Amino acid sequence: MMYENDAYAVENCTDATVDRIFRKKLKSIKVDKLLKNNETIKTEHLSLKILHTPGHTSGSICIYEEDSKTLITGDTLFENTCGRYDFPTGDKKEMIKTLNKISKLNPSHVLPGHGNIKSYEIHNLIKRILNEIDEWD
Repeated sequence: MMYENDAYAVENCTDATVDRIFRKKLKSIKVDKLLKNNETIKTEHLSLKILHTPGHTSGSICIYEEDSKTLITGDTLFENTCGRYDFPTGDKKEMIKTLNKISKLNPSHVLPGHGNIKSYEIHNLIKRILNEIDEWD
């Protein structure tokens, strides 16, 4: 499964996959299911909402489990910062919009793409990133 905006790059091994950074040529894969914004994936015990969160890539997503207020952020948010937005489909302005969007969710737990699970001061982390992001370029 993958958000529709990133699927083409993975299926066709475009430069947007940034495989060259790792000095490996990725093999194309077929995406079985294209995810859409606000789509809900239900399992026996969970209801997972797909949130389109561009910035790191144009197809970045977070997955939100509303009952526990748990947000799986992938590379949108790390333990102490946000993901890079200087990749081919990344965008700083979109990252800022995304950080504001996920801040409004007020998650109790964040499972970041890198680092430890955050269960405290999540709002303060996002606020700090938003205050500092203009100084990064």
